[in-house]
Amino acid sequence: MDFTRQKKDYIRIDREIEQLKQKEEELKYTIEENVRKMERNKADKTFAIECYFLIKMKLKDLEAGKNIIHQLEYIHANSSNPGNPSLTFIEKETDKLLNLTVDFVDEYVYN
Repeated sequence: MDFTRQKKDYIRIDREIEQLKQKEEELKYTIEENVRKMERNKADKTFAIECYFLIKMKLKDLEAGKNIIHQLEYIHANSSNPGNPSLTFIEKETDKLLNLTVDFVDEYVYN
């Protein structure tokens, strides 16, 4: 009887070990996938930073472009805080940026 119980315990423990191994593999895959996503986002952030400085260089001497630069800096300063800005803030301020850009194009490009 004792042998039968030990055998059942061994089988149960063996199954638990296999389940843990499977869970470990799933977690490894999830971690690797998250690292890949972070790397892709890092590249996207680099592109955004390059665009920001390019826009800043091109608009810095144009009076009509200063409002755009100011709005970009405002959005950046208030959206990169650890407190995560609300979606409403981002939508509102991005709309302002869009309107400033349209005004700039109307004034600077079409006149």
